[in-house]
Amino acid sequence: MWTTLAPLIGVLLGGLMSMLAQRSAGRAVERGEARRSVRELAEARRNERLTHLIAFLSAVQEAERVAVDRYHHNLADEQWQARAVRSSTGCG
Repeated sequence: MWTTLAPLIGVLLGGLMSMLAQRSAGRAVERGEARRSVRELAEARRNERLTHLIAFLSAVQEAERVAVDRYHHNLADEQWQARAVRSSTGCG
């Protein structure tokens, strides 16, 4: 009787081990994909923040140039006023 049960037990144990290994590998792949997705999202957010920061700094620099032109070089013509309006709205 053991001679017929031993192969059956071996097949069942082998199948169980195979199933557990595949399940473990699948979970590892899912975790890896989740980590990659989180990294990509963080990188996209970082790039967006950097773009906004650069735009903000450019607007501040233009506003500073307008202020210097007005107060240090006594410029107040129509061209200066147009620059002042553009720099105050951030559309330089």
